[in-house]
Order: sequence, then structure tokens, then C-alpha cells
Amino acid sequence: MTQLLFSLAVAISSLLGTYTLNDKYPEVNVTVETPQMLDPAKPTEIIFYALPNGNSIEWTAGKWRYPEDDWHFDIQHISAQTKFLRANDPSKNYITVYLMDKKRSWTSWRHRHADILPETLEAIISDISGMYGQYNPSVTLSSHSGGGYFLFEYIRTASPINERIDRFIFLDSTYGYLEEVHREKLAKWLKDRNHFLSVISYEDITVIYEGKPLVSKEGGTWGRSHAMVKDLSRTFRFKKYEDQQREEYRALKGRISFKLIKNPEGKIYHTVLVASNGFIDANWSGTDKEGVGYTFWGERAYLQYICDAGCNSREVKEAGLMPLPYLAEHKGTGLTGWDYVESIDDMDFWDFEEKTAAALLAGDVPDSLRFFKKIEYDRLGHTVAFWTLPDYLAVGTSDDFVRMPMGIISSKKVASAMNCTLPTTFLVDRINDVAEGALDIFPFRPLRGRNSLPIVFQDHNNAIKALYKAKGYHFGQFISGLKKDLVQTDFIDSNPQYEHNIAIYGWHHPDGHAQQPLFLRHADFYSDYSHGTRLIWHEITIDGEPYELDAVMRDPSLFRLVSDEPVPLSKPF
Repeated sequence: MTQLLFSLAVAISSLLGTYTLNDKYPEVNVTVETPQMLDPAKPTEIIFYALPNGNSIEWTAGKWRYPEDDWHFDIQHISAQTKFLRANDPSKNYITVYLMDKKRSWTSWRHRHADILPETLEAIISDISGMYGQYNPSVTLSSHSGGGYFLFEYIRTASPINERIDRFIFLDSTYGYLEEVHREKLAKWLKDRNHFLSVISYEDITVIYEGKPLVSKEGGTWGRSHAMVKDLSRTFRFKKYEDQQREEYRALKGRISFKLIKNPEGKIYHTVLVASNGFIDANWSGTDKEGVGYTFWGERAYLQYICDAGCNSREVKEAGLMPLPYLAEHKGTGLTGWDYVESIDDMDFWDFEEKTAAALLAGDVPDSLRFFKKIEYDRLGHTVAFWTLPDYLAVGTSDDFVRMPMGIISSKKVASAMNCTLPTTFLVDRINDVAEGALDIFPFRPLRGRNSLPIVFQDHNNAIKALYKAKGYHFGQFISGLKKDLVQTDFIDSNPQYEHNIAIYGWHHPDGHAQQPLFLRHADFYSDYSHGTRLIWHEITIDGEPYELDAVMRDPSLFRLVSDEPVPLSKPF
């Protein structure tokens, strides 16, 4: 499963939301957190964050901490601090990559995998930044505590340091610094005017733990950070700033920054350095953003961005990717969208409907339709999560595909075979809530039955592709304004006059309102360019517990969690 996720990520190189790439590298768990939208016109920064020893990715990302929660959820808040960077620097795309040794110790990981360190460390950086190659990203390598060993081992083994790396960050993580191993490489790298080094530490030599000093005078981050300053001073001229609270050492107009907090009372500030806007400051030190909108070693500036238990439903995040099992087993024949439309051009409705279903069931779909994205929302005091395809069903390859309008019969055939169902109007609106971009809808002028011709399907699809390119969107994103959805509704189920009809709804404008209210008057042998079929996975969760979506839609109480109609569905899907 993990290998499939990684190959999909590389194939489409435009994944958004939060997803994992575990088991790709020996004993390394990777979680990638991207913004809802990547703007190709802006520079992109990928921040790799090597976790502190003993911490999980969930703790490191952080959330609001309730009395029953583990205290670790409230000590770093890297996710909220990343959101602060995005909100306060809209000129750049920020992506954060969490790196965790499965045994939660980079200190020992480097020894367990000493024989493959150079290629593994370089592969992690190159592979993940390569997924976003079209954005020409720069890379920040950052760390906290034992995570510093990841950075120092990379510097030691790199030949040379990857040209994408423009910043190293050590958040109380300089334990592994060795002059004979790291000084020369760092000094050479820092001579490039686009490179930055940020070090934040505290006076840990004053800390007494269980009657003994916590660290030695030379071995703690206070000692190692001062050693770095001393060694780099052989190449660069530093200015020292000092007051009762801290020492600061800066060189190269701030491109080298050491901020060292004094600690005469012997307190443990190890994680406080991070939580006190340390991650923000370390990423902006030496730039015109440093100190803007926040104060290092001050009150948390990112409080409004901290997620609640599953993240606030108003924000509605994708929480990873899930492969569509059926399509993981059906790889397709290589049929292109162009060849497919030509092959059905002179067929009648029933014939090309049958051929469309056959192509989809053979797996002739773009890679982006091989996984679901998860959407969460709060309703009536419950947290609901469902999985949906990021776009409408399409026939073809990743490079050449056409979104294919389908009738309700073939849509149900494909959905059932893939263990999926169709949305309600309420779920269509929830998908629109998380749109990462929007198109102005552009209806074609009706002319007899022309709008139901395959060539018009392709014309409309080509127009969407052109708009995607102009706006920097990519297939696999949630984009509104594409088509109307085929939906399930009890107005069809409970009214005999509509028994052989379809229900369509949606085609949302950029302001969020639907162009097409629920419409029931097309027969089940009708489709046109403006219709689309989007599959929903058969299982949802309510407050973390799994439920069959079809059963929920028909339950007299639970249906209100997935529908805004007055009654539940009368018939099973």
C-alpha cells in the first residue's frame, strides 16, 4: 500500500493535504503536510523537520490539548507554526515534511543504518523534493533535539551538500556537532549568499536533574552551539549581542544566526524554545520577515492555527490518501482519452455507456483517480469523515484523459463494482467546502442533442484543462465549477414518476452557490457534457467509528449526518 502511495505521489507530483510515505526508507516514517493550494507562480520551500527523540509525528504536529490528552501534543505545534508561516508570508508556498525514526531515536538510527547513510539521507531529500519538481522547490533541513543528528549526518556524508538546500535549522539540537567533521563543509556552503544557518539553544549546563547535571559543559547544546560559533569565526566575522536574557551571534548580515537563552535558574527550556515561536523564527532569521507578527521567546503567535481534536471541521483537511482497492488491482490497457472518444464517436447512448463502464472497470483511468481523499466535518455534535475521489470519473491515461459523463445505470454499475456509492447533495456541498480552487462555470449553448455527443464531452474537458493550466491547477485536486454531480435522493426513491430518472445537482460558482438545484427530470438514459460521476467510498466514520454509508443514508436518525433532506433514503443503493 505504501509503495503504491509513493508511486502515485511521484506520478502526479501535485499532492495536497496531509499524507504519509512510510516504509519507503529503512525505519523512517514520513508525513508530508502541504497547503490546500500550491501556486506555481510563487517560490516553494520544503521544510524537512527531523523529530526529537521519543516523539511521534502526531505529538510534533500538535493540537489543542484536553485534560485526558498526552502532554506532548502541546510542546511543539509545528503544524500550527507552519500555518502561521503560510498566513503571514503569502508570497511563498510552504510544505512541511515530518521525519521520524520508527524507534524514535535519530541518535541510534544513524548507527543502525551506518552502511547506507549517504544514499538514504540524500534519497529522502531528493525523492520528496522531486515530487514537487515542477515548482522548483528550495529545501530547509530543520531539527529539534536528537533530530539534529539527521542534519549533522547528512552534512558529514554529503558530497556535496544538495544544491536545493538553502537553510539548516538546529532547534536545541546541536549535540552532534564536531569541528573536524562539519566546520569546513558548513563554512563552504555558507559562502553562497542564498544560504542561511539558524541555531537556537539554551543554557542547559545549569540544569540539575535527579541531583546531577543534565549535560556536560561541552556536550550540551549550550556548549556545542558556542563551539560552532567559535569554529565558524575562523571564516566569518561575528557580531555579539548580549543582555540579561540571551546571547546572540550574527554574521553575513544575519544569514548566520545563533540565539542562545541564558538560564541561571536551571530550568528545562528544551521544548519551550520551539513552542515560543522558535520554529517560525528559525525559518525567517536573516530575512525581512524576522520578528514580523511574532516575538521569539514570547507569547505563542500561532494560537489561532492550532487544530482541535481531528482538526476543525471548518478547515476540513485531507488527512492522507487511501488507494481505491479495485483500481490497485486493475492497471488498465494504456487507452488514451483521444483514442477512446474516437472509438465511441458514432455509437448511441447505450453502446458508449457500456463501453465507458468497461474502460473504467479495466482500470483505464488517470493515476489521480486511484486514491481517495478524506474529508471531515462536524454536524449535530458529531464528527463525520468520508472518503471521496478528488475528481470525476475519467477515461484515459494521466497524460491524456477525458472526464466522461455517464448515466445513472452505468454509474451505479461502476460504483458497485468498486465498492463505492454516489453522494447526496449535502456531501457534494462538503466536497465543495474544501475546494482548492474554482473555475467560472461555462455552459455550452444547447443545440438539439449536440450536448450529449462524445466529441462535446471532449471539447468541454479540453476547456477545463486549459483553465487548469492557466490557473496552475492539477488533476487530482478538489476544484469547483467543473460539473453537476449525479446524486442520491429520496425524491427519486419515493416518487414513482421519477423511478426511471436521474438526479443531478451542483456545478458550484466560485462564491459557493450551486448553479443547478436538485433536478430530477432527465431520464436514466440521458447524460450530457455538464454531468459527472464522483465515487464515494462505501464506509464512513462517525466519531471515529466505522459505518456503512448506505445504511447511514437510510437510518431514520443517522441520515441527518450525511443529508439535508427531510427524510432518509427509501431504497438501498
